[in-house]
Amino acid sequence: MKSLLHNIILFLFLSGCASFLNAPVLSSNIEYQRDIKMDIYLYVDGKFKYPIKIDGMGVIPKSKFYKVKVYPPGKVDMMTLVSCHRHLKTPHPKKSGGWFAKGYYEFIIPMTGSVDEDELCSFSTGAYEQKKGRHAWGTVAILDPKFKLSAFTKCNGDVKNYEGVSVCQSKAGLIQEYSFNRPVSFAGAKGCSIKNLTTEKPYSSIWRFLMPRGECEAYFIDIDNPRRMVHQAFFFGFDTIPIRGL
Repeated sequence: MKSLLHNIILFLFLSGCASFLNAPVLSSNIEYQRDIKMDIYLYVDGKFKYPIKIDGMGVIPKSKFYKVKVYPPGKVDMMTLVSCHRHLKTPHPKKSGGWFAKGYYEFIIPMTGSVDEDELCSFSTGAYEQKKGRHAWGTVAILDPKFKLSAFTKCNGDVKNYEGVSVCQSKAGLIQEYSFNRPVSFAGAKGCSIKNLTTEKPYSSIWRFLMPRGECEAYFIDIDNPRRMVHQAFFFGFDTIPIRGL
């Protein structure tokens, strides 16, 4: 009997330890990869059309309204949206009617007449789950027509052509590359600094650099036409990927 009781207690102790070890623990001092999935619809001819799929980070065209469908990795207790002008949060999606059986949360962002429309701010979304902690984040940049300098990027193994605005996410400290069809200089950034690993010159058509940690909004300019030919880049360097339970 004592042996059976001992085995039961041991089983409960080990089960409790396993549950504790599998519980998600997120630290505010760690930058987690942005991997939330979204479909963003543009407002065209009075209707929402042309969904653009975003996986963590992406660039979308300018629109009067956006309809955003967010597909979080777990259930959601709160959604947030943050731009240079707005910091919004939803009530509990189930209680507010926003959570659908298909597994996404939907909301509309009005842009007409807003500061966001004037500034064409990027915006970030966050999905937060109270019980299991399966949080997720994403960042979306809006293509601003005043940025006309295109870039060919090699970001985290992916090769893409961007018009005047780009996004790039990788683990902080890894080498990334931006190339242009003309010599450009690094005009500054919000939240980081960039050093070209390919040359000591202040200008180059190829910029190879170490991904900075956290958020960074950087600008590259054509040295011959610095006012008209500018490229805006949104970088995010993460420390680790979020480990989520079931």
